[in-house]
Amino acid sequence: AKILKPNWQVFLKIWLPLCKHGILLVAMVTFLLTISDYSIPAAYAVTIYPMEVFARYSISLEASDALMSSLPLFIIGLCIVFPIASIIKSFYMNTSIKSKLSFINEITFIEQILLKIVVPILLVVTIVPIVILISKMDVTTSGLFAGGFKEIVFTFMICLLAGVIALPIMWLCSEFLYKHKSYLGLVLMPAVFSPALIGAGLIKMWNHSLTEFVYLSPVMPILAVMIRFMPFGILVMLASKTKNIQDLITVGHMKSKDKINVFYRITLPIMVPTLMLASGIVFLFGLGELGTTIMVLPPGLSTITVKIFGYLHYGASEQISTMSIWVMVIIFSFILLGNFIYRKGGNDD
Repeated sequence: AKILKPNWQVFLKIWLPLCKHGILLVAMVTFLLTISDYSIPAAYAVTIYPMEVFARYSISLEASDALMSSLPLFIIGLCIVFPIASIIKSFYMNTSIKSKLSFINEITFIEQILLKIVVPILLVVTIVPIVILISKMDVTTSGLFAGGFKEIVFTFMICLLAGVIALPIMWLCSEFLYKHKSYLGLVLMPAVFSPALIGAGLIKMWNHSLTEFVYLSPVMPILAVMIRFMPFGILVMLASKTKNIQDLITVGHMKSKDKINVFYRITLPIMVPTLMLASGIVFLFGLGELGTTIMVLPPGLSTITVKIFGYLHYGASEQISTMSIWVMVIIFSFILLGNFIYRKGGNDD
């Protein structure tokens, strides 16, 4: 096609039609992540419906009110989840179609478009806020190390534990879905629930005399992060299950009857990059989680996101800038570390 037609026509008539399902999938997942997030709109004093769900529950403290208020969001989410599941099953869990689409990565002029247009836009969107935050941050020693340090450590601990504890659950779910594709929509259902509904459900489940030790512990925000973001980690693990990897694992089982040996010598080394990526998604998304965490935090403890959200209402720009820079440093450090491990694992394979 590139021999007969200009690059832009190949892009519009061949590349875009072939990638339309992937583009639609990314758009729907992004919509699903943002429809129930009220942290940014609240910072700009814009009222959206998820805030109404949180407000109604705060008034009545009844999980049933949160459930009824969340129904519109739930219905909209269902209209998104099942098309997502359909696209994944039809195009990304179908080996023959995946092999036909593999040549898309070989279209070099797409990389040129990304380098010339998309990357500069992303750099501007990323660098400008960082520069503004640095210009307003407290550069004194006390300001750098005192502002939100305890909350940063607590947030780090919660998200790291959530990512690690979620790994076996996400792995088992991905193995199940690889064999039973029809259940994909059900596994993605937690992504549909409003954060306030998840928080109300956790409070209703654990706020009893027998389970008070859980309700008043950091386990609650850990569960909140896991429930909210495990579906996206499962999608990552599911996408990594190619036929070649499964065939290699099957050959290992054929040559050795020791399943534990096969797991440690073949399955686990192959899956390490994917496990790191899935756990990293839960960790990174958890760092910015607000809607559920703010409802289930134990007394005397706070995450850095909740603290920044509280400071926004008081105009404490120096403290907000300092804490935000620290959070970004942590996020970029983990992205670089995860990228290094992922590439090292890929090279070893």
